[in-house]
Formats: sequence, C-alpha cells, structure tokens
Amino acid sequence: GKPTPDFMAVINSLSNSDVQVVAAFTSFTAFDYLHSEVFDAVVLNALNGPEPAFTISATMRRNSRLYHTPTLLLAPKSHPDNPHVDLDEAVVKGVSDIIVSGVELSEIRGRILELARQYSAHNLLKVKFSNIGGAACMDPQTGLFNRRFLTAHLARHISMLSPSNGPNLCVALFGVSNQSQSPMSAADTIQSTPKIANMIRSLVRMEDCVAHISDSRFAIIFPKQTEADAKIAAVRLQAILEASSYSADENIFTVKSPFALTSVRTGSDALDVLAQLERELAPQIKPVPRLSHTEASG
Repeated sequence: GKPTPDFMAVINSLSNSDVQVVAAFTSFTAFDYLHSEVFDAVVLNALNGPEPAFTISATMRRNSRLYHTPTLLLAPKSHPDNPHVDLDEAVVKGVSDIIVSGVELSEIRGRILELARQYSAHNLLKVKFSNIGGAACMDPQTGLFNRRFLTAHLARHISMLSPSNGPNLCVALFGVSNQSQSPMSAADTIQSTPKIANMIRSLVRMEDCVAHISDSRFAIIFPKQTEADAKIAAVRLQAILEASSYSADENIFTVKSPFALTSVRTGSDALDVLAQLERELAPQIKPVPRLSHTEASG
C-alpha cells in the first residue's frame, strides 16, 4: 500500500524486530512480489480506503499458492465506524485480521507475527506429512497419497469415531475432466494431473488427507468437519479448480470438477464409503470420446 506514516511505522517496527520485510507501495509491485517470492504474512494498507487492498486479498484467495497466506488489513483507528472499511466485506474478500492504526505498535507487530508463525509452522507440518510412509503410500504420478494409504487412513479415522462425538468426519471425491470433451481431452487431463494435484494439495488444511485414487479422481478426508463445513470447503475448491487454466503440450483448457461428499459414521467400512462416492460421482461425469482407429493412426 501507499507509504503513509502509520504504515511506514508498522514496516519499521517489523524490520527492527529482525523480520525480513518487503515493501510494495503499488498494486503492480505487490503482485510482482507475491508471484515471485514466498511470504509468511501480507499487510495491506487501507488507511485511505479499502482499495486496492480488497482487490489484492480477493485475488490471493483465487490463487492456490497464496490461498492460505494470512492477509492483515491496516484500517483507520475510527474503524469499524469508518464507512470506507466494511468488516463483512473484508471477510468476504479474504482478509484474515484487521489491525487498527493508532494502537501500540507492539500489539500490531505481535498480531502480524502470530499469524506469520502459525502459517510457517503449518507449511512445515504439511511438508513433513507429505513424507510419511514412503513409496508404499505415495502415488508416483502426483506425489499425493495413493488409494491404499487413503483407505487405511480412513479406516483409522472411523475406528476413532464414537456415537457421542457426532458425525464429524467427511470424505469428498473429486473428478477432473477437460471441458472441451474432444477426443484428445482425456490425454490432456492426464498430462496435467500433477499440476492439478499440486493445486488441490495447496488448498486444503494440513490435517486433510488428499489422495490420487485413479485417473483424474482425487479423494479428500476432512477430519473433525461436519458435512455442512466440508461442503463449503469442497465448493470453494471446485470453484478454484474450474476457474483455472491448464496446459498440455500446446493445448490450453479448463476443467469440470464435480464432487461427491458424504459424512462418515461410526461402524462404516472405508471401502464401502469410497465405493458409494464413486457411484454418486459417476453420473456427473460425461464420457470422453475415444480416438477412432483412423484418427489414432493419423
């Protein structure tokens, strides 16, 4: 944001606390930095109004790599009475926290660093979790967990459920297919599967288990989530997958990504849960035309 005095005071306070700070005073340089470097938190200057802060935070929520990066809004000290900064709109635009100008810099600095440390620890744990189990548990094409691991992990979650804690375990199955439905679209989708897998992995929580269980089929376990909450997460994931563009050879395409979601109860069988989801997902996916012998031979 613009280098207003209060904004510069926050920057200087962080710099004096041995924090590496990169300052971007225009939206153009902000986007350049966000796409070229990795940050543990982003502070947006809204002292003179919510734009371009809201535009940047909303854009970050549409990018899988930046989706979880904390964004803090520096608002005027008259907030929330200031009509230029609306709390509800800030939440919709993806703002993680609002810090008010005029309070002690130590408090502002502490709130920024708390979110930054949580995000850094979250990323470190995701890396460690991704290395669990070795080759027996991993899908070599995508680097995600495989069907065998997901089934065993789901069975373990089910074994820990009890009637008293309610239905707080959900599983979603996503299908991904090229929207063009051309004879070559299946090959395009398969070639782009590692990119799609990496996007899905970036969008879920550390405790959510993602697996590539068959061609263009991804399963996600949402532990400690009600079906309503898991559906919100699944709809957001679907929206980002379908709003993104993918490339294979020289083809640029978008995808359809229908999903099936279920709440898992005590005593369920992991294999039956996956089979049920596959039956529910199948009618939502159009078959891709196959190459004829003439087309295949050129």
